[in-house]
Amino acid sequence: MVETDLLLTIAEVSVGLAGFSAIVGLLGNRSGRSGIQIDALRLQVMLEVALLVAAGAFVPVVISLFEFDVWTSWRIAAVAWLVVAVPYEIIAWLRTRDMPDMKLDGLNVNTINWVLCLLTDFIMFILMIGLFEARAGALYVLALFAYLSVAAILFIQFASSTFMPREQ
Repeated sequence: MVETDLLLTIAEVSVGLAGFSAIVGLLGNRSGRSGIQIDALRLQVMLEVALLVAAGAFVPVVISLFEFDVWTSWRIAAVAWLVVAVPYEIIAWLRTRDMPDMKLDGLNVNTINWVLCLLTDFIMFILMIGLFEARAGALYVLALFAYLSVAAILFIQFASSTFMPREQ
């Protein structure tokens, strides 16, 4: 599998982002713009998304150890992603739908996050059903990158709220 190094790098970046967010959370002064419940949820979801991406990066590597052909490994990894991510996203939507700072309101950051999540799921679905066999590795990595972008956006929201005084 050509993409092994790239997948492991994505996993490292994901875990690094999760660890760095914990440090930012400890250093924050909590005079931020968003309520503590919103910031806590952003931090929690960002950690969950980052760790999901890390796990998603390891799955094809582990599957390839069973010596399936490369295409089958990508399909199994895509199915595993969808089995975990879709229920997670439904739960995430249910827990954020009544929070004012987390609502989908026109084109906002939350809309971008949901579009990235749905894009990832769509790419994984395409892989699962067997389209684009020759580009399966590239599409899988693209999907992980899109989902990692969600974690990065949530981190930026959390950090900006944590370190920005309410007066500004």
